[in-house]
Amino acid sequence: MMEVSPTSLENTPLSVLRNNTREVISSLLNPCKVIPSPSGYPRDFRGLVYLANVPTPPCKSPDPTDTVLKSWQKACKPTVADFIHALEQIDRWDIIDDIKEFIEKDVHDFQQRDSASEKPNVDLNIESDKHILTVDDVQRINEGLEPQIYDAFLLYSDDDADFASEMVERLEQRYQLKLCLKDRDLVGGVTFEHEAIMRLISERCRRLIIIVSPSFIESSANKFFVTYAQALGIEQRQRKIVPCIYRRVTLPPELSYYFVLDHTRSSPLWDFWEKLSQSVKAPIVVANGPSRMSLKTSVSIVELPSPEPLRLKPSEWDCPSKVPAVSNGLLAIEPSSSRPLGAQGSFQLNESPSVSSKVPKEKKKSKLVSLLSGIFPSPPSGKPGKKSKSPKSKAKKLIVQSEST
Repeated sequence: MMEVSPTSLENTPLSVLRNNTREVISSLLNPCKVIPSPSGYPRDFRGLVYLANVPTPPCKSPDPTDTVLKSWQKACKPTVADFIHALEQIDRWDIIDDIKEFIEKDVHDFQQRDSASEKPNVDLNIESDKHILTVDDVQRINEGLEPQIYDAFLLYSDDDADFASEMVERLEQRYQLKLCLKDRDLVGGVTFEHEAIMRLISERCRRLIIIVSPSFIESSANKFFVTYAQALGIEQRQRKIVPCIYRRVTLPPELSYYFVLDHTRSSPLWDFWEKLSQSVKAPIVVANGPSRMSLKTSVSIVELPSPEPLRLKPSEWDCPSKVPAVSNGLLAIEPSSSRPLGAQGSFQLNESPSVSSKVPKEKKKSKLVSLLSGIFPSPPSGKPGKKSKSPKSKAKKLIVQSEST
């Protein structure tokens, strides 16, 4: 981690903060806080309004914190130390901790660029001139900043210049968006105009707004830029083109599957300018700290190895040796574990434990007798049956009688 001295913070203007640092600050100061600071200031962007003595941003401003910082920079030249002191006044020490690494890196890079700019070096000027595409780049590079990043590039036909001027005025003044136009922002002397516009669309502009009209469809150059932006959107996997219909026209196949914003549509629930501003804005990712903050989220899918099949021992394959008791009966018959079933097998009568505990002894005895009577049939009614003599006993009796005679 790089350390920055308090003197360096006092000598560094607030304008050196990069866009990602400003987005983090806005995400933390834009939500309104109810409890004020011990000094009595609101603990959000409204506290900066009082301390910087700047006008309050409009209610519908998409990023009131960024509006306050820009107004503060125009009114005077605040430093990074002034901004940190303002955060201390509104009791936002959490923001100071969260943006510490961002500010240290921005200040360190600014000091390196500032020290290098003091040395006359023609090669450095030539290298910097390669990144200049717009008039905003000239001003920012002279201040030691990175080239300008735009919210959208506005592509239109010359016949629709009046509507394009109205769109720029509304989006930049009312919704605080930064647009790039070829006629207004492109610097003179670029080697190839189409190449410069392609670089702006791919590297500097988050969106491409196109004003669709009959004259726009007839332009081959506009068709080329739209096709190029479509390829970028597929490659970068993002929503790149925002089509706006200014005059009724049959859309070409490459634009027919887009959800277009129709300026000619009239409906109480349809607000063309509000819908356009929300479509152009870039999302802001909020995290708890700089170490866990990332503007791009990557997702990786890892295939886990398949688990080994379950292998049972041979003893676990065997069926249980005992037959479970009958659920609706009072007694269950199961084979004895000492002998196998067969001619010499024996049966064991087991009583169901859930029922036998509730049946009295007399009833159990009577039911046992009834069950046994079903297994071993009783002799016919009348006199008790005599035991039948076996053939051996009859033969023995005949032998005894013969000897006696």
